Amino acid sequence: MSSFHPLSDPRVKETEKEFKREKTEGEGDYYTLLSLLAGVAGFMLKYKSATWLALVFALGSIANINSYEVDYKQIVSSNMFAIMGLVMNYRGGNQQSLSIFGSFSGN
Repeated sequence: MSSFHPLSDPRVKETEKEFKREKTEGEGDYYTLLSLLAGVAGFMLKYKSATWLALVFALGSIANINSYEVDYKQIVSSNMFAIMGLVMNYRGGNQQSLSIFGSFSGN
C-alpha cells in the first residue's frame, strides 16, 4: 500500500492541457422556438397538453442558455406564452374555442 503524502503531486505540469469547450449549435434556440410555437397553440386553441409542453421546452431553453448568444426577448415571450396559456386553460372561463365553420343553430 502506498501512503498519500501531501507534498507529492503525481501530475506533471508539462503534460497538462487546458479544457476548451467545443462549440455546438444553439440547442436552446430550438427549445425556445418549440416553446413559443407550443405556447401559442395551447393559448389560442386551449390545448392543455400543448401549454404543458411549452412550459417543458421553456425550462429546457433556460437550462441550455449560453451567455454569449442570448435573445432575451424570445425567451421571455416563450415563457410568457407558456405561463399565460396554463393560466388561461386552468383559471380562465369555460368558453370553448370556436370551430372553423362556426356554430350553426337550426332555430
